[in-house]
Amino acid sequence: MKNKDKAKEQLVRELAALRQRISSMEASVEGHTEEALRDSMEMYRILVEHSLQGIVIIQDTHIVFANAAFTKISGYTMDELLSLSPDEVRAMIHPDDQALVWGRFQDRLKGKPVPPRYEYRGIKKDGTLRWLEMAVNRIEFRGKYAIQGAIVNVSDRKRAEDALLESEERYRSLFDRLSVGVFQSTPDGRFLNANPAFTRLLGCPDLETLLNTPVITFYMNPEDREQWKKFTEEKGESFSMELQWQKLDGSPLWVRENARIVKDGQGRVQYYEGVAEDITDRNSEDEKQKNLEMQLQHAQRMEAIGTLAGGIAHDFNNILSAIIGYTEIALFHEPSEVSPTRQSLEQVLVAGERAKDLVKQILTFSRQAEEDRRPVLLEPLVEETLKLLKATLPSNVEIRKSIEHHAGCVMADPTQVHQILMNLCTNAYHAMRGKGGVLKVNIEDVELGPDYTAKHLDIHPGPYIKLIISDTGHGIEENHIDHIFEPYFTTKEKTEGTGMGLAVVHGIIKDLSGSITVSSEPEKGTTFNVFLPRIEVVEVEAKPEEITPLPMGNEQILFVDDEPSLTDLGKQMLECLGYKVEVRTSPVEALEAFRTLPNKFDLVITDMTMPKMTGDELVKELMAIRSDIPIILCTGFSERITEEKAKAIGISAFAMKPFVIRDLANTIYKVLDQEKEK
Repeated sequence: MKNKDKAKEQLVRELAALRQRISSMEASVEGHTEEALRDSMEMYRILVEHSLQGIVIIQDTHIVFANAAFTKISGYTMDELLSLSPDEVRAMIHPDDQALVWGRFQDRLKGKPVPPRYEYRGIKKDGTLRWLEMAVNRIEFRGKYAIQGAIVNVSDRKRAEDALLESEERYRSLFDRLSVGVFQSTPDGRFLNANPAFTRLLGCPDLETLLNTPVITFYMNPEDREQWKKFTEEKGESFSMELQWQKLDGSPLWVRENARIVKDGQGRVQYYEGVAEDITDRNSEDEKQKNLEMQLQHAQRMEAIGTLAGGIAHDFNNILSAIIGYTEIALFHEPSEVSPTRQSLEQVLVAGERAKDLVKQILTFSRQAEEDRRPVLLEPLVEETLKLLKATLPSNVEIRKSIEHHAGCVMADPTQVHQILMNLCTNAYHAMRGKGGVLKVNIEDVELGPDYTAKHLDIHPGPYIKLIISDTGHGIEENHIDHIFEPYFTTKEKTEGTGMGLAVVHGIIKDLSGSITVSSEPEKGTTFNVFLPRIEVVEVEAKPEEITPLPMGNEQILFVDDEPSLTDLGKQMLECLGYKVEVRTSPVEALEAFRTLPNKFDLVITDMTMPKMTGDELVKELMAIRSDIPIILCTGFSERITEEKAKAIGISAFAMKPFVIRDLANTIYKVLDQEKEK
């Protein structure tokens, strides 16, 4: 019995010890669990507080939690976030994105699936706009469902994406709008991409058609494909070459292709890309450019010759002044009307007048002659010219005319227009002498557009009268046609012409802002087309020239010219008219003589071109001494002075050499008469 009791006591003691150990183990486990829980909560807090993503919990449209990252994103403090009203929470989202964000919140609260992440525009406290990316999750918080959002600021990424999109759009726009064809093609002969200009170049209605058509289809010659391959292999990674292609409809075209080879990292050819330019019209454009350059060179050559002609005219007029003037004086003193001396002098005067007309032609060519422009109807001038020609033409030359009776007027000097007609018609007659033929003269109204004027540098678009003069003569040789308007160029015999006719015609037409072209074929004939600017028809009545007696006088005149022969001539001519004359060959001496006795002289006649002091400079000095002194300025030719400029500085009259006694007498009488009327 005692043994059983002892065994029982021992069992109780062991059970108590076991209970104590279990209790100790339970206490130990409980301690470890609380510590682990505390560690876990601390780790969670650290993760949330230090997360780079903004974390926010929204329940019943209120913010109930936010981490530091979210406060930075929103610009609010934690206390401010927790105190925001529902409307203020909504205001943190751009108005245009509120429906999206809150709609996703509601769907997620109801357990509906939503995109894992989406972007919206958030508004910071300071009003700054930010692009944000959010991931949402439904959680339980304080016994109710709430939305947990993880938010990242993606503004920089959005700006980069927008910039990239804008850049792509810009280059796409450039690609599409380029007038040069741009393409990409594979080594096996398929097009990968092309711009609209390239599809138009090859005659394809759209890009899809091009992409579905093999490259080789557009090669005019199949062997060009092999040549192209060889060229790319020899030239390396870029190449340029000209190829004859054909459009989709088979029509040919020449193309200049500039391209490069695009390879992958292992050096394998991926595709070709390049530009293609249509050069089918290159030859015709080159020809047009060459033609324009030739026209420019011709214009420059004619301008240089014109400048030279002006200088020749000046010197020649001085010589003619002496020839014509002394001849007139000799005739003035020759009493007999039938003496051989008078007859000889009259022939000298006739020759002098012909030389004077030749100088006028030179000045007309150089576009520096005095003109009397007025509205002129071409029809009566053509009728008159053809009437004169008809009397001298042989019977084997037929004249045919075609004139539009409603053709307008041109603003021109009638004498110059007459020169154009006479020169061109006379040349046409000379081309048909012996064999005979047909002289055609047509006048018509035309409107010249940009297509015509682009090929002729010397004329502008607008209304013109077209004068056509053609013949069926021997024509003009090709190597001569570029020179026919140059002075003294002629194929006639020396006794038949001077070579000035067409040069004068050219000068007149240029001066009238017109144009002249010529076409000719040996042994078939020549056609001249003259274009003169058209104006409205104006009726002009011709006034007959009045012939008056030679006026005389007795006033005191100071005559100035650096040529002694001309001062002597001027003195004799003026004395024949009754005037008292004092001459000077130096403008400086003339000025000194006038300064000494300014009231001695009733009139000053001075040359323009003189050494040390020009005529217009002398005039200014004279008028500074005596402002009312009448002055006549004379010149054989000067680019520096014109009649308008002369009158602008106070000159009474402007006279051209060579001197003709009647013209000089009338000019002096008119100036002195005007002075008396003041």
